[in-house]
Amino acid sequence: MHANGRYYGGSFNPVPDAEPDDGLLDVLLVRDVSRATVLRVIGKYKAGHYAQLPELIRHFRCRRVHIRCDRESEINLDGELMMSRDVTFEIAPQSIRFFYPRGLTYHAAAEQGGEHIAAT
Repeated sequence: MHANGRYYGGSFNPVPDAEPDDGLLDVLLVRDVSRATVLRVIGKYKAGHYAQLPELIRHFRCRRVHIRCDRESEINLDGELMMSRDVTFEIAPQSIRFFYPRGLTYHAAAEQGGEHIAAT
């Protein structure tokens, strides 16, 4: 599952059109796959081509995600590990302010269109 930072883990960009301030979570639900399948498709996932793998990955945009597991499972929160059988992720509107160097952008549309939105 993925949330709303567009990049993570170094250079992974699984949802290049995710916007951290649009009020929605971009969630990728990946079916249970073998290690061999992971090795075969990780490049497409990393580059944001999840739509080329509809038999393995579904994309949802929502404000809230609730997950229930039959047993305690690992939950990775930006590198922090917690264990739970029941967890909810939801948008908390206008709860954090972003800042970034002048000349850079975190908006996918501006990045793809060649525009640069600078912090003011």
